[in-house]
Amino acid sequence: DPSLLLWIAGITLFTALLAGSYPALYLSGFNPASIFRGSSGTMFSARQIRRGLVVVQFIVSIGLIQGILVIQQQLSYVRNKNLGFEKDAQLVVPLHTSTSVERYYNLKQVLQKQPGIRSIGGASCIPGIRNVEDMLFYAEGKTAEEAVHSYMLWADPSYFPTMQFGLAAGRFFDERQPTDSSGAATAVISEKLMRSLGYTPDNVIGKKFYWNWDNQKHAHEIIGVLKDFHASSLRDEVESQLFLWSSDRPPSYLVASVRTDNLQPLIAGMRESWEQVNPGEPFDFYFLDEKLQQAYLSDQRASGLIFSFTLLALFISCLGLFGLAAFAAESRTKEIGVRKVLGATATNIVGLLSKDFIRLVLVALLIASPVAWYFMQRWLQDFHYHIDMPWWAFVAAGVAAIAVTILTVSWQGIRAAMASPVQSLRSE
Repeated sequence: DPSLLLWIAGITLFTALLAGSYPALYLSGFNPASIFRGSSGTMFSARQIRRGLVVVQFIVSIGLIQGILVIQQQLSYVRNKNLGFEKDAQLVVPLHTSTSVERYYNLKQVLQKQPGIRSIGGASCIPGIRNVEDMLFYAEGKTAEEAVHSYMLWADPSYFPTMQFGLAAGRFFDERQPTDSSGAATAVISEKLMRSLGYTPDNVIGKKFYWNWDNQKHAHEIIGVLKDFHASSLRDEVESQLFLWSSDRPPSYLVASVRTDNLQPLIAGMRESWEQVNPGEPFDFYFLDEKLQQAYLSDQRASGLIFSFTLLALFISCLGLFGLAAFAAESRTKEIGVRKVLGATATNIVGLLSKDFIRLVLVALLIASPVAWYFMQRWLQDFHYHIDMPWWAFVAAGVAAIAVTILTVSWQGIRAAMASPVQSLRSE
C-alpha cells in the first residue's frame, strides 16, 4: 500500500529530526564560558531527567513482564482445567441439513464399523456451541411463578459415555428401558438444575419437574444427575442443563471419540461413510478441543502481542541503561582511578556503578507492581473461573529486571575497572 509506506517514511523522518533536534538545541543553549570552566549550571536537572527516563522505561518493562506472566498462567489454567467432560480426541461432525439430521442413526451405524472410533454419540447442542433452546422449569409442589431457568438439549444414550460426563446420582438414558425411549418422559439434569429445583442427590431420583408450553403442562421424571460441566468458556458461570431423549428427534451434532495415532486414514474412512449415507452433501468436521480454545483466541493474540512489546520495551530499557552507565563511568573516570590506586578491585568498581542503577530499578518495581496488579486483577475478573493472582510473578519480574540491570551495567563497569589508572588520572 503506497500510502502506508509514505506514512512509515514520514514517521521515520519526523522521529529522526526530533531525536537530532534535542541535543542540537540543548548544546547550543550552553554559555561558552561555563563550558570552558567545566560546569553548565543544569547538570543536576539533566542528570535527574536521564535517571527519570530510565525509571519510566523500566516501569513499562517490569509491568509488561508481570502482565505476561499472569496471562500465561491464566491461559494455562484454561487449557488444563477439568471441564466436566473429555474434550481431547473428540471429533465433531455437524449435521447442517434436515436430511443429514434424519439420517443420523444410519450414519452412526456405518461409522461404528470404523476401527479407529471408540464410541459415537450425538446431541442437539454440544459444548462450545451457543444453545438457543431454554425453558423455565418448576419442581413438585411449586408453581410456574417459582420456575427456574435451564438450557435444554436432546441427546441419544451413547452421547454421555462418549463425552465421559460424570454421574452424581442415578443413571443415564438406557435404550432397553421403555420409559426412556417413549418420547422424553424421563430426563437427565445437571447438578446446578437439581439445586435450583430444590432437590438433593439423596432425594432427586424419581422426582418430577414441570414446564408449561402452548397452554399445556409437561412433566418429566428425573432418572439421573450429571456433574456440572462447562458448556461455554470459563468467562461464564456453569449453567443449568436438561437432557431429554426421543428417537423422533435425532441429534444435530455427531461426536466420535477417536484414536489419534492414525488420523488421516480414519478421516478418509469417515468421509467415505458420510458420502455413502449423505451423497452430494459436504462433509464437515472439527476437533472439540480446538473449537473450545477458539473462545480464548483474543486472549492468546493479546498474550503474543504483549510478549513482543515486553521484549521490545526491555531492549529499549537496556539501551537507555547502557547509555546511562557509559555516561556514569565516563564522568567518574578520575574517581575510579583513585579507587584503583587505593586498592579497589574490579568487583568493587562494578558494584559501585551497579548500586545506583539497582536503586532505580527498585523504584521502577515499586511503581510498576501495584499498577500491574490492578490491571491484571481487572482482566482476571472477566473470567468467572480464574487463578489467584500469582505473587511470584511480581517477584520474578523484579528479579529479572535486576539481573538484566546488573548484566547491562557490568559491561561498562568492567571496562572502567580494567582501564589504566594512569590514563584516568592524567590531567586534561
